[in-house]
Amino acid sequence: ETHKEMLRSLQRVGYGSFAMGHGGGEPLRFFLPLALRRILAVCAIQSLFRSFHLRQRMTPSLGTRLLALRSCRAIQRWWRWKMLQQRLRLLTEAKLRAASVDSH
Repeated sequence: ETHKEMLRSLQRVGYGSFAMGHGGGEPLRFFLPLALRRILAVCAIQSLFRSFHLRQRMTPSLGTRLLALRSCRAIQRWWRWKMLQQRLRLLTEAKLRAASVDSH
C-alpha cells in the first residue's frame, strides 16, 4: 500500500481531520511500514480473540445452535420425502383405478 493510500485510509477513520485543518480529532500520526504492519497484525489477533471469546460465551453455544439447526433440517427433509412418497402412491393408485374403469 502506498503512503497516499495509507493517508486516505487514516482520513476515512477520522485521523486526518487535524492535519487537514478542520481542528477536531487527533493529530495525524505517521508510522513506518514495519510498525504499521505490526499494528495491523495486533489488531487482527485481537479481533480474532474477541470473536472466539464471544462465541465461547454464547448461550446456547454456537455448536448447540448448529446441532439444533441441522436436526431441524434433517426432520424437514424426512417429512418432505414421506409426503412425496405418499403423493406418488396416491397418484399411482388413482391412475390404476382410472384405468380399471370401464367406460362402456
